[in-house]
Amino acid sequence: IGHLYESVENHDAGISAELRKAAQIYTALNSEGYVYAPDPQAGYSATSSQVDVLDYLQFPAETIDKKSGDCDDFVVLYSSLLEAAGVETGYIDIPGHVFMAFNSQLTSADALSMGLTEDDMILRNDEVWIPIETTLLGTGTFKQAWQEGISRYNVERRRGNFPELIPFRETHRVYRPVTHGPSSSIRTSVSASSLMAQVGEQSRTMAAELQGKAGSYLRNQYLVDPSNAVMANQYAQTLAEDGQLAQAKGVLMKVLSQEPDHATSLNNLGNIFFMEGDYGQAIALYLESIKFSGPDEHTAINICMAQMKLGDRVSAQTWYQRAVEINSDIVNIYPHLKTQFQ
Repeated sequence: IGHLYESVENHDAGISAELRKAAQIYTALNSEGYVYAPDPQAGYSATSSQVDVLDYLQFPAETIDKKSGDCDDFVVLYSSLLEAAGVETGYIDIPGHVFMAFNSQLTSADALSMGLTEDDMILRNDEVWIPIETTLLGTGTFKQAWQEGISRYNVERRRGNFPELIPFRETHRVYRPVTHGPSSSIRTSVSASSLMAQVGEQSRTMAAELQGKAGSYLRNQYLVDPSNAVMANQYAQTLAEDGQLAQAKGVLMKVLSQEPDHATSLNNLGNIFFMEGDYGQAIALYLESIKFSGPDEHTAINICMAQMKLGDRVSAQTWYQRAVEINSDIVNIYPHLKTQFQ
């Protein structure tokens, strides 16, 4: 399982850990050429509503070996791989079909700030679950499987069927999981480099779309309450990340016109001047923020890096040492600075 996601764990393009793992494992399976093949005699669609008929369910190793299965076989395969990677999963049983979802470990507030909407996710106890239509394995991307999964869920909900999400870990309290291993060693044919390229592209696409949605969400929230300094700083950060430095600067300066001692706004405004190459003004704003909030390791590092840009190595080293005194982990967070000052 590690081969499927660890080789690309540092190429997430802003995607959360659970989303990254889910996308990587799905992409690896998708590249293996799986074929959705429902059993015409006793498949899930035919047996799900009949209490006196049993559907044969393949073990994950059998599905990997055969490279085919019906909806419940693919649900079990993908869910078992995600669970092995530490991602909680569950199944959604609707008339004639079953699909799965995984726990993104995001709260609803986290998801909304990322740009997701309520129509993109399933909320369960304020945890965001992402539904996946696993029958698209072999034919559709992770994003398409997500879109199809949430579309099917919302359709059933509007029909009044009230689809229930049941985590597998809860079912294990009643039904003990069965151990079944493959008869021989099973290896993936997907190379790490190929997987990295495919997942990297998908992650960048999703991150770009989410950033756009997040920007719209934060902009709307900011317009509703422009006096909210926390929301204004989040919106300014999104603008800056999108390269809209002048607009970001305007948002922060409006906050500071009302709260001149708002340390976070001073620090973020300093970051924008740093991005513009005005290191002297950046340092002045960093120092001003320290006056109101006291020194912290991150502001000290900001000053250190701005001094380095100005060529003042002595001052830079002084601020680096000050950051380390506040938090010794700084040496691991910024190893390149440690090398600079050794």
